[in-house]
Amino acid sequence: MNTLVVFYSLEGNTKIIADILAEELDSDCIELKPDKEIPKGGLTKFFWGGKSVLFHEKPTLVNDLRSR
Repeated sequence: MNTLVVFYSLEGNTKIIADILAEELDSDCIELKPDKEIPKGGLTKFFWGGKSVLFHEKPTLVNDLRSR
């Protein structure tokens, strides 16, 4: 059976776990990234997130396949 780890990480914490899982499972790993930069700190991150929720905005995601 083939395994694929697919993840999104805004600040990098989920990426650490996904990389460990992919290594342990000897699988491929795909990181989903938004096509536009998302604010990562301070109040800007919360305002951006609140606006996205209120207006039902979903970012377009792109990926980069990294083979193990």
